[in-house]
This record gives sequence, structure tokens and C-alpha cells, in this order.
Amino acid sequence: MQIDLAVSKKITLPAGYKKTGVKQVFKALDYNCLFVGGCVRDAVLKHISSDIDIATPLLPQEVMDRLSKANIKAIATGIEHGTVTAVSHGVSMEITTLRRDVATDGRRAVVAFSTDWHEDAQRRDFTFNSLLMDLRGHIYDPTGQGLSDLNERRVAFIGDARARVREDYLRILRYFRFCARYDMAFDNDILDVFTQEVEGLERVSKERVTAEIFKILESDAPQKAVNMLASYPIFSWFGKSCAYLDHFCAVQKQYDAYSLIGRLFLICSGGSLAVKTHLSLSNRDVSTLSELSRFIGEYPHKTIDCFLYYYNHSTLTQGVIYLYASGSISKDTLAFILSEVKNWTAPIFPINGGMLIEEGYEPGARLGKALRHVEEWWIAEKFAPKRDACLYEAIKWFSKN
Repeated sequence: MQIDLAVSKKITLPAGYKKTGVKQVFKALDYNCLFVGGCVRDAVLKHISSDIDIATPLLPQEVMDRLSKANIKAIATGIEHGTVTAVSHGVSMEITTLRRDVATDGRRAVVAFSTDWHEDAQRRDFTFNSLLMDLRGHIYDPTGQGLSDLNERRVAFIGDARARVREDYLRILRYFRFCARYDMAFDNDILDVFTQEVEGLERVSKERVTAEIFKILESDAPQKAVNMLASYPIFSWFGKSCAYLDHFCAVQKQYDAYSLIGRLFLICSGGSLAVKTHLSLSNRDVSTLSELSRFIGEYPHKTIDCFLYYYNHSTLTQGVIYLYASGSISKDTLAFILSEVKNWTAPIFPINGGMLIEEGYEPGARLGKALRHVEEWWIAEKFAPKRDACLYEAIKWFSKN
């Protein structure tokens, strides 16, 4: 394959890029393709990349045809935008035809296909995301700045920052994501642009914003980026707990308790309603946030046994780490509760409604209240009372109520 770019650097190709499935895809495309973007950036930094992206001047349908001819699974995941997913020997790769932007509106771009590597590079966001690499580890730098910016730990837009942001306002969040991930310093000139343009994020779908917020929170130390975002009115729903975020992340790591929802709960200071307004979350995530809010509100007014019995233990762990990171409990209390969580064996409540009905009590709301009373009494008694003792406690409750 001929490419009108000079080799800027030679690296040892990481093992993940030498897999049989990857080599088969390159061969199927007659080597008329290159690795691009994040996987190249990570290869240069010697980081493990979870995604493999490939760029090619071949048109999407030709990519599909070539893959099929080579008996490689081809999925038209975004063929109208030039993207085809190849799956070979268990490796999934996104292959995208070179493109140029025809029109942008701050949310999405209308593109035309291209055969020009330089033209494709110019439509990307940051210089280090335009880097390209072949199967021999040759690095190509079409902007001439990607490698130097990466080596100097600088997030730099390709061309004019304001123009790049106005093409897609999500790039504001992407900027902070890379600053957080690679511990890169902020550029004050770029921050000035963001201050003037950040309201444009309101035009971006909640789904895309949510995904990018989560990627920021995936960093080992996201607090600096989150604090900066919190200074913008559009992110006023971020709370004061942001000040504890890096500490919270470190404690999660110490206790092998990584949770993005725990981090999200912290940055909104437990304001789950605000989060639901601004982000697109699954019902499960919303439920977890609500349970965390409930736990924080109830602590320490209920016993540890009660918390262990009623709460999901993963949620309970995040709640306790939140209390410690925010200075509400001591390190010893944190260690004690997490030890209790780890060693907990859930007891089984000895009675149920059917047993009370057999004793002659009518089903209904009154019976339910009796069961709840007995269960709370049983928990307070450290789960020690057996069936007969619990039935007797129920009979006493009925006699008084």
C-alpha cells in the first residue's frame, strides 16, 4: 500500500495488534488500511487498548465484500457513515472509510467519503487522535503535531478549537476525558473557548453526554476535570462532594470496589433526581442511586445488621465508602463495615404469611404489618429467634393491635 505520509516513528507493535484476526482483516483489505485513533495513541503510550479502529480509503460496500470473500464476519453497524464492524477469531474491529465533513450542526456531521489521509485527519478532534499505524509499527502523524502533543501530555485540537467545538459540542467533554485519563494539564485558551461555547452541550443528546461523563469518571483521578466542569452553569447539578472524588476513587481501588454509579452518586452529592434529569440512565442505575440516597439518609439511625439484611451489598459498599470519603465516618468504621459485608451470610426469616394464616389470622394489610414488626424484632435480636419464638412475637403483636 502506498501512503502519502512519512513515517514519524517506529514502535514495537503490541501483542493485541498481532492477533490472527487482525492480520486476516488487513490481508482481506489488501493492506489498504491503517490503525487509527485511540488504539494508536494507546500503542505509543504502551497502554492496553480495548478497541481496535481501522481506517481505509476503500468504500464501505467494498469493505463488506472483501471481508465476506475472506469468510470474515462483516456487520454494517454504521455503513451510511462509512463504518463496518469486522469480527475475526474473536476480535472485533471497526473499519471506517476515510471521510471529510460536508456539514456540521454541533451534534452530528454530514460526511462524504474520501481517499485522502490528510483530509480525514483534519476532521478529527485532537492531534493525537489522528495518528495512524501499520502492521509493522510505523507511526504516521498527518497533522505533524500528534506525537509531540502526546509526548508532552498536551490535549490539542486540530486547527481552531472553537471551530472544532462548534462541529460537535461533545468535544468539550472529550477534552476533559483525555485530560483526566492521561493526567494532562488544561490549556487556558481552550478553557476560555469552552466558557463561551459550553451551553452548546444542551444540543447534544443525553445518551452521548452520559457516555462521555462515564468515560471521564473511569479515570483513576477524575476530580480535576469534574471540578472544572462543575464551574459551568450547565453542570450546576454537580455537588460539593466533587471535592472528595479522587479520594473516593482511591478507596474504591484499595477495597477492589470499583463502581461508576458510586462515583456518579458522589459527584451529584446524592441528588439522584437531578441526575435523572440531565443524564440517560438505565432503570437499574436509577434504582441503585435511589438506594444509595436511602442508605445515606438512614445511616447511622439503623443497626449494621439491618443494613446488611435489607441492602444490596454492592450498593452498601459504595455508600460506606462515600461516608468515609466525605469525612462522615472513620477509617476504622469503614474497615469494620466492609469486613461485615464481606463475611455476611444472609439469614432466612423463619416465618411467612402462610404460617400466620394457619394460625387463624386473616390475610391482608394487618397481617403484613405483623410480619414487618416481627422481622424488625428478629433483626434486632441478631437473627437468633427461631420459628416458634417469631410466631409467639406475632401473636403478641396481634393481641395489642
